[in-house]
Amino acid sequence: MNLLSRIKSEAAYLTGFLRTLRRTTPIAKSPNRTIRDLSEELAAKYADRVALISERETFTYRDWNGRANMYAGWARSIGLKKGEVVALMMPNRPEYLSIWLGIA
Repeated sequence: MNLLSRIKSEAAYLTGFLRTLRRTTPIAKSPNRTIRDLSEELAAKYADRVALISERETFTYRDWNGRANMYAGWARSIGLKKGEVVALMMPNRPEYLSIWLGIA
């Protein structure tokens, strides 16, 4: 690898690293913020925009968050507690993400 290509490679790495650092800094400033908080914010901000797409179904941010909240209510109703292990075995589709988020 010549010097110029090595410099380009290092610059690309540094650019990516800085982009990642900018995106993760807010997480460090709010360590109690969860994926649930993010989904609530996205649902409020982008309610009717498409969030998840598959061959079988499409969810808006509102749909995704609403279904996740439904599964969260179910998890509470059966007494599921923080730290317990849950296995979710189903095909890869948007509903999977709703269930995962709701249980999380």
